[in-house]
Amino acid sequence: MLTSVRGIVGTRAAGNRKDVRRVFDKKKDAVSFAANLDLDDGRRAEEEKKITLPAYYDKWIAAFKLGRASASTDEWYQVVSGYLHEWFDAERPGMMLSEVDKTTYQAFLDWCATNPRGKRRTPLTRSTVDKINSQVRGIISDAVEDGYTTRDFTRRAIIDGAASKDESEKYVSVKEFKAMIKLATKYADMAHMSNYIAVFMAYTGARFEEALGVTWENIDFEARTVTFEHSWQYKTRKQTDNFGPLKNKQSYRTITVPPKLIALLKQLRLRQQELFLADGWRDPDDLVFRNVQHRIIGNEAMNKTVKGLCASVGAKNTITSHGLRHSHGSMLLFEGVELLSISRRLGHGSLAITMKVYLHEVDELKQRDDKKIARALEAL
Repeated sequence: MLTSVRGIVGTRAAGNRKDVRRVFDKKKDAVSFAANLDLDDGRRAEEEKKITLPAYYDKWIAAFKLGRASASTDEWYQVVSGYLHEWFDAERPGMMLSEVDKTTYQAFLDWCATNPRGKRRTPLTRSTVDKINSQVRGIISDAVEDGYTTRDFTRRAIIDGAASKDESEKYVSVKEFKAMIKLATKYADMAHMSNYIAVFMAYTGARFEEALGVTWENIDFEARTVTFEHSWQYKTRKQTDNFGPLKNKQSYRTITVPPKLIALLKQLRLRQQELFLADGWRDPDDLVFRNVQHRIIGNEAMNKTVKGLCASVGAKNTITSHGLRHSHGSMLLFEGVELLSISRRLGHGSLAITMKVYLHEVDELKQRDDKKIARALEAL
């Protein structure tokens, strides 16, 4: 009796899978052929699952992350990829993802925490190592589900690294903050655009790339609001057509701003229009913070200005431009604004992030609450 067997040969990855049929005189020959087909298909499936951890990470971020958020977020994914390739390519060349165990992965994290790097030749901070681990942990659940490995080797990993800058050092006091705003307002002009940006970031809590991406269309002078709908990818150093997405969906927001900022922005717009008209130049991007040379400043210049403002007002801490954002949140917290409102205003991905960043020791807040506690105890 003739026995027909149907099977699939070829590899899915190569795109050459074929439907094959064979007819055999004997049933045992058909059974043997079918078994070999299953075995070959299993072997091919195993071959498709052979991939290194760095290669799988690259594949995963390309599919699910890159191009879906801001340029700075994409850059961070690429940085983590660089660390994975650097260590695994040197220390465990050819090791498949399925072969990575807790001991191997811990060795990678320890290398991140102890290997000197950068201009300062210092290891990564503990918080950075923790972020790297979080990134890898995020892909492993998918790797297990897809059959690339059977174990989550990131569980209970030990996170070490250099001490991070204390949260209390990342902001200035409310008194210092007000003095910095006043000074930056005084010296803001088209030749010193960083002062305009400093005041804007101080009043809005915007990220640097968000501030640079604001166009005049995003400013509602009557309603006194600013809308954030794109970033400016300043790290590429392109001077036109350089918009990018914001960090997360919560970052797309409209916030209210005080009359003082509106007045300053009106002053900037008038002066900018006068100078650009005199040059016979029109900004194709309609950016708010384009300077007298028709350029957008970089973060290094911005940080230099903020550092100078800190020194001029005698601030206890020397902060970066991002410290203006921290100081904005701290100031709102001191004024009694609810954390949820602060989180929405700053465009944080979740309330948990706001709590982690801003529930630190604010001197003025502590002093005020100490007085409240004292009064409450006296009333007993």
